[in-house]
Amino acid sequence: MRKFQVFVSSTFLDLKDERQAVSQNILELNHIPVGMEFFGAADREQMEFIKDEIRNSDYYVLIIGGKYGSIDAITGKSYTQLEYEYANDIGIPILVFLRRDRHSLPADQRDVDGTKISALDKFIDAASGANRIRDEWENLSELVTKSGNALNKEMNRTSSKAIGWVRADKATGLDAREKIFQLEQELEELKNNKDPLLGANDDPQSLYDAVTQSIARIQDSDTNDLERSKLRSAALRYLNKIVDLSLMGEVPANLAFNSGINASRLDMEVLALKLFTLAYYSQPLPSHRLATLHKQAETGSLYEVVEKDGGKILRKSTEQPGEVSQKALSEALFLAANATVPQCEIAYSQAWNISQQLRELEAVEQLLAVLAASKSVRASSSQPDWLPMTVDEIGEFVGFDWGRQTGRIIPAYLVGKMADCVAFLSFVGWRNVFLDLVEEALALHATESPMATWASNFRSGLLQTAYRTNLINEVEQLISVHLGEGLNDFLRPTKVPPL
Repeated sequence: MRKFQVFVSSTFLDLKDERQAVSQNILELNHIPVGMEFFGAADREQMEFIKDEIRNSDYYVLIIGGKYGSIDAITGKSYTQLEYEYANDIGIPILVFLRRDRHSLPADQRDVDGTKISALDKFIDAASGANRIRDEWENLSELVTKSGNALNKEMNRTSSKAIGWVRADKATGLDAREKIFQLEQELEELKNNKDPLLGANDDPQSLYDAVTQSIARIQDSDTNDLERSKLRSAALRYLNKIVDLSLMGEVPANLAFNSGINASRLDMEVLALKLFTLAYYSQPLPSHRLATLHKQAETGSLYEVVEKDGGKILRKSTEQPGEVSQKALSEALFLAANATVPQCEIAYSQAWNISQQLRELEAVEQLLAVLAASKSVRASSSQPDWLPMTVDEIGEFVGFDWGRQTGRIIPAYLVGKMADCVAFLSFVGWRNVFLDLVEEALALHATESPMATWASNFRSGLLQTAYRTNLINEVEQLISVHLGEGLNDFLRPTKVPPL
Protein backbone atom coordinates (compact mmCIF):
# COMPACT_ATOMS: atom_id res chain seq x y z
CA MET A 1 0.00 0.00 0.00
CA ARG A 2 1.31 3.43 -0.93
CA LYS A 3 1.81 6.09 1.71
CA PHE A 4 1.31 9.67 0.57
CA GLN A 5 3.44 12.56 1.82
CA VAL A 6 1.35 15.51 3.03
CA PHE A 7 2.94 18.92 3.58
CA VAL A 8 1.18 20.78 6.43
CA SER A 9 1.61 24.55 6.22
CA SER A 10 0.57 27.38 8.55
CA THR A 11 1.98 30.34 10.41
CA PHE A 12 4.46 29.07 12.98
CA LEU A 13 3.75 29.76 16.66
CA ASP A 14 0.04 30.66 16.74
CA LEU A 15 -1.05 27.42 15.01
CA LYS A 16 1.52 25.03 16.47
CA ASP A 17 -1.06 22.88 18.31
CA GLU A 18 -3.34 22.74 15.27
CA ARG A 19 -0.48 21.76 12.98
CA GLN A 20 0.67 19.01 15.32
CA ALA A 21 -2.87 17.62 15.71
CA VAL A 22 -3.41 17.49 11.94
CA SER A 23 0.02 15.87 11.46
CA GLN A 24 -0.77 13.24 14.09
CA ASN A 25 -4.05 12.47 12.35
CA ILE A 26 -2.23 12.07 9.04
CA LEU A 27 0.05 9.52 10.70
CA GLU A 28 -2.98 7.66 12.01
CA LEU A 29 -4.34 7.61 8.46
CA ASN A 30 -1.11 5.73 7.58
CA HIS A 31 0.43 8.58 5.60
CA ILE A 32 3.50 10.79 6.07
CA PRO A 33 3.16 14.37 7.39
CA VAL A 34 5.89 16.93 6.68
CA GLY A 35 5.96 20.47 8.02
CA MET A 36 7.54 23.05 10.28
CA GLU A 37 8.26 20.66 13.15
CA PHE A 38 10.99 19.26 10.91
CA PHE A 39 12.73 22.56 10.13
CA GLY A 40 11.26 25.36 12.32
CA ALA A 41 9.81 28.71 11.30
CA ALA A 42 10.42 29.61 7.67
CA ASP A 43 12.88 32.26 6.55
CA ARG A 44 14.57 33.10 3.25
CA GLU A 45 17.65 31.07 4.21
CA GLN A 46 15.72 27.79 4.18
CA MET A 47 12.98 28.43 1.62
CA GLU A 48 14.81 26.35 -0.99
CA PHE A 49 14.90 23.42 1.42
CA ILE A 50 11.18 23.86 2.11
CA LYS A 51 10.45 23.96 -1.62
CA ASP A 52 12.28 20.66 -1.98
CA GLU A 53 10.02 19.12 0.69
CA ILE A 54 6.90 20.52 -0.99
CA ARG A 55 8.08 19.19 -4.35
CA ASN A 56 8.46 15.73 -2.80
CA SER A 57 4.94 15.86 -1.30
CA ASP A 58 1.76 14.50 -2.86
CA TYR A 59 -0.72 16.80 -1.09
CA TYR A 60 -0.54 20.24 0.53
CA VAL A 61 -2.69 21.18 3.55
CA LEU A 62 -2.92 24.89 4.35
CA ILE A 63 -4.22 25.94 7.79
CA ILE A 64 -5.11 29.64 8.11
CA GLY A 65 -5.82 31.36 11.42
CA GLY A 66 -5.80 35.01 12.37
CA LYS A 67 -2.22 35.89 11.40
CA TYR A 68 -0.57 36.55 8.06
CA GLY A 69 2.87 35.47 9.28
CA SER A 70 6.49 36.57 9.02
CA ILE A 71 7.25 38.72 5.98
CA ASP A 72 9.95 38.06 3.40
CA ALA A 73 11.75 41.39 2.96
CA ILE A 74 12.33 40.88 -0.77
CA THR A 75 8.82 39.90 -1.95
CA GLY A 76 6.79 41.57 0.80
CA LYS A 77 4.78 38.36 1.13
CA SER A 78 4.56 36.04 4.14
CA TYR A 79 6.58 32.83 4.02
CA THR A 80 3.33 30.88 4.40
CA GLN A 81 2.00 32.53 1.24
CA LEU A 82 5.26 31.84 -0.60
CA GLU A 83 4.97 28.16 0.35
CA TYR A 84 1.36 28.07 -0.92
CA GLU A 85 2.26 29.80 -4.18
CA TYR A 86 5.04 27.31 -4.83
CA ALA A 87 2.70 24.36 -4.18
CA ASN A 88 0.17 25.95 -6.51
CA ASP A 89 2.80 26.55 -9.21
CA ILE A 90 3.93 22.91 -9.29
CA GLY A 91 0.33 21.70 -9.35
CA ILE A 92 -0.01 19.43 -6.32
CA PRO A 93 -3.53 19.17 -4.78
CA ILE A 94 -4.13 21.89 -2.15
CA LEU A 95 -6.64 21.69 0.72
CA VAL A 96 -7.39 24.90 2.62
CA PHE A 97 -8.80 25.10 6.16
CA LEU A 98 -9.76 28.58 7.34
CA ARG A 99 -10.39 29.60 10.95
CA ARG A 100 -14.02 30.71 11.33
CA ASP A 101 -14.60 34.20 12.82
CA ARG A 102 -10.88 34.90 12.81
CA HIS A 103 -11.46 38.66 13.28
CA SER A 104 -12.91 38.00 16.76
CA LEU A 105 -9.95 35.92 18.00
CA PRO A 106 -7.97 37.13 21.06
CA ALA A 107 -5.37 39.79 20.31
CA ASP A 108 -2.44 37.37 20.57
CA GLN A 109 -3.98 35.09 17.92
CA ARG A 110 -4.71 37.64 15.20
CA ASP A 111 -3.08 40.54 13.42
CA VAL A 112 -3.92 44.05 14.59
CA ASP A 113 -1.85 45.83 11.96
CA GLY A 114 -4.06 47.02 9.10
CA THR A 115 -1.50 46.18 6.44
CA LYS A 116 -1.19 42.57 7.60
CA ILE A 117 -4.96 42.18 7.93
CA SER A 118 -5.40 43.33 4.33
CA ALA A 119 -2.60 41.04 3.13
CA LEU A 120 -4.20 38.07 4.92
CA ASP A 121 -7.59 38.80 3.34
CA LYS A 122 -6.02 38.87 -0.14
CA PHE A 123 -4.11 35.67 0.59
CA ILE A 124 -7.34 33.92 1.63
CA ASP A 125 -9.05 35.06 -1.57
CA ALA A 126 -6.18 33.70 -3.65
CA ALA A 127 -6.07 30.39 -1.75
CA SER A 128 -9.84 29.86 -2.06
CA GLY A 129 -9.68 29.14 -5.78
CA ALA A 130 -12.17 27.24 -7.87
CA ASN A 131 -12.12 23.42 -7.82
CA ARG A 132 -10.23 23.45 -4.52
CA ILE A 133 -11.30 21.90 -1.23
CA ARG A 134 -11.86 24.70 1.28
CA ASP A 135 -13.54 24.40 4.66
CA GLU A 136 -13.81 26.33 7.91
CA TRP A 137 -13.05 25.23 11.46
CA GLU A 138 -13.65 26.63 14.91
CA ASN A 139 -11.79 24.27 17.24
CA LEU A 140 -9.07 21.64 17.18
CA SER A 141 -11.43 18.67 17.02
CA GLU A 142 -13.36 20.12 14.09
CA LEU A 143 -10.13 20.89 12.21
CA VAL A 144 -8.78 17.36 12.67
CA THR A 145 -12.06 15.76 11.57
CA LYS A 146 -12.57 17.97 8.54
CA SER A 147 -8.97 17.78 7.34
CA GLY A 148 -8.92 13.98 7.69
CA ASN A 149 -12.18 13.53 5.80
CA ALA A 150 -11.10 15.97 3.10
CA LEU A 151 -7.74 14.23 2.63
CA ASN A 152 -9.42 10.84 2.28
CA LYS A 153 -11.81 12.27 -0.30
CA GLU A 154 -9.04 13.97 -2.27
CA MET A 155 -6.81 10.88 -2.18
CA ASN A 156 -9.64 8.71 -3.48
CA ARG A 157 -10.13 11.16 -6.32
CA THR A 158 -6.49 11.80 -7.30
CA SER A 159 -4.40 8.88 -5.98
CA SER A 160 -3.87 7.52 -9.47
CA LYS A 161 -1.91 10.69 -10.30
CA ALA A 162 0.05 10.86 -7.02
CA ILE A 163 3.42 9.14 -6.66
CA GLY A 164 3.52 8.24 -2.97
CA TRP A 165 5.96 5.99 -1.16
CA VAL A 166 6.27 2.20 -1.01
CA ARG A 167 8.58 -0.21 0.81
CA ALA A 168 11.78 -0.87 -1.10
CA ASP A 169 11.08 -4.61 -1.21
CA LYS A 170 7.72 -3.91 -2.85
CA ALA A 171 9.15 -1.61 -5.52
CA THR A 172 9.63 -4.10 -8.33
CA GLY A 173 10.01 -1.70 -11.22
CA LEU A 174 13.33 -1.24 -12.98
CA ASP A 175 13.52 2.47 -12.03
CA ALA A 176 13.06 1.66 -8.35
CA ARG A 177 15.74 -1.05 -8.40
CA GLU A 178 18.14 1.31 -10.16
CA LYS A 179 17.45 3.98 -7.54
CA ILE A 180 18.13 1.51 -4.72
CA PHE A 181 21.40 0.50 -6.38
CA GLN A 182 22.37 4.17 -6.75
CA LEU A 183 21.66 4.85 -3.07
CA GLU A 184 23.66 1.80 -2.03
CA GLN A 185 26.59 3.07 -4.09
CA GLU A 186 26.35 6.53 -2.50
CA LEU A 187 26.25 4.96 0.97
CA GLU A 188 29.38 2.93 0.20
CA GLU A 189 31.15 6.08 -1.00
CA LEU A 190 30.27 7.85 2.24
CA LYS A 191 31.72 4.96 4.23
CA ASN A 192 34.96 4.97 2.26
CA ASN A 193 35.53 8.72 2.08
CA LYS A 194 36.01 11.30 4.79
CA ASP A 195 33.74 14.34 4.78
CA PRO A 196 35.30 16.81 2.32
CA LEU A 197 34.96 19.78 4.66
CA LEU A 198 36.93 18.07 7.43
CA GLY A 199 40.00 16.83 5.70
CA ALA A 200 41.99 14.56 8.01
CA ASN A 201 40.97 16.29 11.27
CA ASP A 202 38.15 15.20 13.52
CA ASP A 203 38.80 17.44 16.54
CA PRO A 204 36.07 19.72 18.03
CA GLN A 205 37.37 22.94 16.47
CA SER A 206 37.57 21.36 13.00
CA LEU A 207 34.05 20.01 13.41
CA TYR A 208 32.78 23.44 14.42
CA ASP A 209 34.58 25.10 11.50
CA ALA A 210 33.06 22.51 9.14
CA VAL A 211 29.54 23.30 10.35
CA THR A 212 30.18 27.03 9.92
CA GLN A 213 31.44 26.41 6.37
CA SER A 214 28.39 24.25 5.65
CA ILE A 215 26.04 27.05 6.73
CA ALA A 216 27.89 29.57 4.54
CA ARG A 217 27.56 27.29 1.52
CA ILE A 218 23.88 26.56 2.24
CA GLN A 219 23.24 30.31 2.27
CA ASP A 220 25.14 30.83 -0.98
CA SER A 221 22.66 31.48 -3.79
CA ASP A 222 24.88 29.48 -6.17
CA THR A 223 24.39 26.29 -4.15
CA ASN A 224 21.76 24.00 -5.69
CA ASP A 225 19.07 22.06 -3.81
CA LEU A 226 20.91 18.74 -3.86
CA GLU A 227 24.10 20.32 -2.51
CA ARG A 228 22.12 22.06 0.24
CA SER A 229 20.57 18.77 1.28
CA LYS A 230 23.97 17.08 1.44
CA LEU A 231 25.46 19.99 3.38
CA ARG A 232 22.64 19.86 5.94
CA SER A 233 23.22 16.13 6.37
CA ALA A 234 26.95 16.72 6.80
CA ALA A 235 26.35 19.49 9.34
CA LEU A 236 24.03 17.19 11.28
CA ARG A 237 26.79 14.57 11.47
CA TYR A 238 29.36 17.12 12.62
CA LEU A 239 27.09 18.53 15.32
CA ASN A 240 26.26 15.07 16.65
CA LYS A 241 29.98 14.36 16.85
CA ILE A 242 30.42 17.55 18.90
CA VAL A 243 27.69 16.32 21.26
CA ASP A 244 29.51 13.00 21.67
CA LEU A 245 32.86 14.71 22.28
CA SER A 246 31.24 17.12 24.77
CA LEU A 247 29.96 14.18 26.80
CA MET A 248 33.56 12.93 26.89
CA GLY A 249 34.71 16.32 28.22
CA GLU A 250 36.72 17.17 25.10
CA VAL A 251 34.81 20.28 23.96
CA PRO A 252 35.25 23.71 25.60
CA ALA A 253 32.01 25.22 26.89
CA ASN A 254 32.12 28.22 24.54
CA LEU A 255 32.61 25.95 21.51
CA ALA A 256 29.63 23.78 22.57
CA PHE A 257 27.58 26.96 23.04
CA ASN A 258 28.53 28.37 19.63
CA SER A 259 27.77 24.99 18.07
CA GLY A 260 24.30 25.28 19.60
CA ILE A 261 23.90 28.63 17.87
CA ASN A 262 24.90 27.00 14.58
CA ALA A 263 22.36 24.23 15.16
CA SER A 264 19.67 26.90 15.64
CA ARG A 265 20.74 28.58 12.41
CA LEU A 266 20.06 25.24 10.72
CA ASP A 267 16.70 24.95 12.57
CA MET A 268 17.92 21.84 14.38
CA GLU A 269 16.35 22.98 17.62
CA VAL A 270 16.55 19.77 19.68
CA LEU A 271 20.23 19.44 18.76
CA ALA A 272 20.72 23.09 19.78
CA LEU A 273 19.08 22.31 23.13
CA LYS A 274 21.49 19.42 23.72
CA LEU A 275 24.52 21.58 22.94
CA PHE A 276 23.35 24.48 25.14
CA THR A 277 22.68 21.98 27.95
CA LEU A 278 26.22 20.62 27.62
CA ALA A 279 27.70 24.13 27.53
CA TYR A 280 25.93 25.02 30.78
CA TYR A 281 26.97 21.71 32.37
CA SER A 282 30.58 22.47 31.48
CA GLN A 283 30.47 26.16 32.45
CA PRO A 284 27.33 27.35 34.31
CA LEU A 285 27.11 30.89 32.94
CA PRO A 286 23.78 32.79 32.90
CA SER A 287 23.96 33.16 29.11
CA HIS A 288 24.34 29.39 28.72
CA ARG A 289 21.42 28.73 31.05
CA LEU A 290 19.13 31.27 29.39
CA ALA A 291 19.82 29.81 25.94
CA THR A 292 19.05 26.36 27.35
CA LEU A 293 15.77 27.56 28.88
CA HIS A 294 14.74 29.20 25.60
CA LYS A 295 15.23 25.95 23.70
CA GLN A 296 13.43 23.99 26.43
CA ALA A 297 10.40 26.23 25.99
CA GLU A 298 10.66 26.08 22.19
CA THR A 299 10.92 22.29 21.98
CA GLY A 300 9.02 21.30 25.13
CA SER A 301 11.94 18.98 25.96
CA LEU A 302 14.49 18.83 28.76
CA TYR A 303 17.80 16.97 28.84
CA GLU A 304 20.05 16.23 31.79
CA VAL A 305 23.67 15.09 31.86
CA VAL A 306 23.85 11.89 33.93
CA GLU A 307 26.47 9.26 34.72
CA LYS A 308 26.07 5.84 33.14
CA ASP A 309 28.47 2.91 32.84
CA GLY A 310 31.47 5.06 33.73
CA GLY A 311 30.64 7.76 31.20
CA LYS A 312 28.10 10.53 30.65
CA ILE A 313 24.93 10.57 28.59
CA LEU A 314 22.12 13.02 27.88
CA ARG A 315 18.88 11.72 29.38
CA LYS A 316 15.57 13.15 28.22
CA SER A 317 13.08 14.06 30.93
CA THR A 318 9.65 12.43 30.94
CA GLU A 319 7.96 15.71 31.91
CA GLN A 320 5.16 16.91 29.66
CA PRO A 321 6.05 19.69 27.15
CA GLY A 322 3.74 22.22 28.82
CA GLU A 323 5.31 21.59 32.22
CA VAL A 324 8.83 21.90 30.80
CA SER A 325 7.97 25.22 29.11
CA GLN A 326 6.33 26.68 32.23
CA LYS A 327 9.32 25.75 34.40
CA ALA A 328 11.63 27.31 31.82
CA LEU A 329 9.65 30.55 32.01
CA SER A 330 9.72 30.59 35.82
CA GLU A 331 13.50 30.11 35.95
CA ALA A 332 14.04 32.72 33.21
CA LEU A 333 11.94 35.21 35.19
CA PHE A 334 14.12 34.63 38.26
CA LEU A 335 17.24 35.24 36.18
CA ALA A 336 15.67 38.40 34.75
CA ALA A 337 14.75 39.62 38.25
CA ASN A 338 18.37 39.22 39.33
CA ALA A 339 19.93 40.55 36.14
CA THR A 340 22.64 43.16 36.36
CA VAL A 341 24.05 45.40 33.66
CA PRO A 342 25.26 44.35 31.09
CA GLN A 343 23.69 40.86 31.43
CA CYS A 344 20.21 42.44 31.55
CA GLU A 345 19.76 42.42 27.77
CA ILE A 346 20.29 38.66 27.54
CA ALA A 347 18.05 37.94 30.52
CA TYR A 348 15.16 40.17 29.43
CA SER A 349 15.39 39.08 25.78
CA GLN A 350 15.36 35.37 26.54
CA ALA A 351 12.57 35.75 29.12
CA TRP A 352 10.61 37.60 26.42
CA ASN A 353 11.35 34.87 23.84
CA ILE A 354 10.20 32.17 26.25
CA SER A 355 6.99 34.03 27.08
CA GLN A 356 6.28 34.23 23.34
CA GLN A 357 6.89 30.49 22.93
CA LEU A 358 4.19 29.71 25.50
CA ARG A 359 1.58 31.61 23.43
CA GLU A 360 -0.21 32.66 26.62
CA LEU A 361 -1.05 36.22 27.65
CA GLU A 362 -0.37 35.28 31.27
CA ALA A 363 3.27 34.50 30.43
CA VAL A 364 3.78 38.04 29.10
CA GLU A 365 1.86 39.45 32.08
CA GLN A 366 4.27 37.64 34.41
CA LEU A 367 7.30 39.04 32.60
CA LEU A 368 5.85 42.54 32.73
CA ALA A 369 5.17 42.15 36.48
CA VAL A 370 8.77 41.07 37.15
CA LEU A 371 10.23 43.92 35.10
CA ALA A 372 7.95 46.47 36.80
CA ALA A 373 8.87 45.18 40.26
CA SER A 374 12.57 45.31 39.44
CA LYS A 375 12.23 48.85 38.13
CA SER A 376 10.22 50.12 41.11
CA VAL A 377 12.70 48.70 43.63
CA ARG A 378 15.65 50.21 41.78
CA ALA A 379 13.90 53.59 41.60
CA SER A 380 12.45 53.36 45.15
CA SER A 381 9.01 54.07 43.69
CA SER A 382 5.60 52.42 43.83
CA GLN A 383 4.43 50.08 41.09
CA PRO A 384 2.03 51.48 38.46
CA ASP A 385 -1.69 50.82 38.86
CA TRP A 386 -2.15 49.81 35.21
CA LEU A 387 -0.33 46.47 35.63
CA PRO A 388 -2.52 43.50 34.62
CA MET A 389 -0.66 41.41 37.23
CA THR A 390 1.81 42.06 40.05
CA VAL A 391 4.58 39.80 41.30
CA ASP A 392 2.51 39.14 44.43
CA GLU A 393 0.23 37.07 42.18
CA ILE A 394 3.09 34.88 40.93
CA GLY A 395 3.44 32.01 43.36
CA GLU A 396 7.10 31.35 42.61
CA PHE A 397 8.01 34.90 43.69
CA VAL A 398 6.45 34.74 47.14
CA GLY A 399 9.24 35.67 49.56
CA PHE A 400 11.61 36.76 46.79
CA ASP A 401 14.29 39.14 48.10
CA TRP A 402 13.80 42.23 45.97
CA GLY A 403 16.14 44.19 48.23
CA ARG A 404 19.09 43.00 46.16
CA GLN A 405 17.86 45.31 43.37
CA THR A 406 18.05 48.43 45.56
CA GLY A 407 20.41 51.05 44.15
CA ARG A 408 21.03 49.32 40.83
CA ILE A 409 20.76 51.44 37.72
CA ILE A 410 17.72 51.19 35.47
CA PRO A 411 18.86 50.45 31.91
CA ALA A 412 16.75 51.72 29.03
CA TYR A 413 16.48 48.14 27.83
CA LEU A 414 14.46 47.18 30.94
CA VAL A 415 11.90 49.92 30.34
CA GLY A 416 11.88 49.22 26.61
CA LYS A 417 11.04 45.58 27.23
CA MET A 418 8.18 46.72 29.51
CA ALA A 419 6.90 48.75 26.55
CA ASP A 420 7.07 45.65 24.33
CA CYS A 421 4.98 43.71 26.87
CA VAL A 422 2.38 46.48 27.06
CA ALA A 423 2.07 46.63 23.26
CA PHE A 424 1.70 42.85 23.09
CA LEU A 425 -1.00 42.73 25.78
CA SER A 426 -2.93 45.70 24.31
CA PHE A 427 -5.10 46.22 27.40
CA VAL A 428 -7.48 49.19 27.70
CA GLY A 429 -5.49 52.43 27.49
CA TRP A 430 -2.27 50.66 26.49
CA ARG A 431 -1.19 53.26 23.91
CA ASN A 432 -0.71 56.02 26.48
CA VAL A 433 1.13 53.62 28.79
CA PHE A 434 3.33 52.46 25.91
CA LEU A 435 4.29 56.00 24.89
CA ASP A 436 5.00 56.98 28.51
CA LEU A 437 7.34 54.01 28.84
CA VAL A 438 9.03 54.82 25.52
CA GLU A 439 9.61 58.38 26.67
CA GLU A 440 11.08 57.16 29.95
CA ALA A 441 13.29 54.65 28.16
CA LEU A 442 14.59 57.30 25.75
CA ALA A 443 15.35 59.69 28.62
CA LEU A 444 17.40 56.92 30.25
CA HIS A 445 19.04 56.05 26.96
CA ALA A 446 20.18 59.65 26.51
CA THR A 447 22.57 59.10 29.44
CA GLU A 448 23.84 55.73 28.21
CA SER A 449 26.56 55.04 25.69
CA PRO A 450 25.01 54.28 22.28
CA MET A 451 27.80 51.74 21.90
CA ALA A 452 26.74 49.74 24.97
CA THR A 453 26.14 46.05 24.34
CA TRP A 454 22.37 46.39 24.67
CA ALA A 455 21.97 49.72 22.82
CA SER A 456 21.56 48.36 19.29
CA ASN A 457 18.93 45.80 20.29
CA PHE A 458 17.07 48.39 22.34
CA ARG A 459 16.91 50.78 19.39
CA SER A 460 15.95 48.26 16.72
CA GLY A 461 13.42 46.57 19.02
CA LEU A 462 11.77 49.87 19.86
CA LEU A 463 11.33 50.78 16.20
CA GLN A 464 9.97 47.32 15.32
CA THR A 465 7.28 47.64 17.98
CA ALA A 466 6.52 51.22 16.93
CA TYR A 467 5.98 50.17 13.33
CA ARG A 468 3.94 47.12 14.32
CA THR A 469 1.60 49.23 16.47
CA ASN A 470 1.33 52.11 13.96
CA LEU A 471 2.83 54.50 16.54
CA ILE A 472 6.01 55.24 14.62
CA ASN A 473 5.19 58.95 14.18
CA GLU A 474 4.74 59.43 17.91
CA VAL A 475 7.91 57.47 18.70
CA GLU A 476 9.89 59.38 16.08
CA GLN A 477 8.87 62.65 17.76
CA LEU A 478 9.99 61.36 21.17
CA ILE A 479 13.33 60.28 19.71
CA SER A 480 13.83 63.76 18.32
CA VAL A 481 12.95 65.41 21.66
CA HIS A 482 15.15 63.25 23.88
CA LEU A 483 18.05 62.35 21.58
CA GLY A 484 17.92 65.00 18.87
CA GLU A 485 18.09 62.29 16.22
CA GLY A 486 16.10 61.18 13.20
CA LEU A 487 15.19 57.56 12.59
CA ASN A 488 18.27 56.81 10.47
CA ASP A 489 20.66 58.19 13.10
CA PHE A 490 18.73 56.37 15.81
CA LEU A 491 19.37 53.02 14.11
CA ARG A 492 23.06 53.82 13.48
CA PRO A 493 24.24 55.84 16.50
CA THR A 494 27.60 57.57 16.34
CA LYS A 495 27.26 60.20 19.06
CA VAL A 496 28.79 59.83 22.49
CA PRO A 497 26.57 61.18 25.28
CA PRO A 498 27.83 64.08 27.38
CA LEU A 499 29.61 63.29 30.64
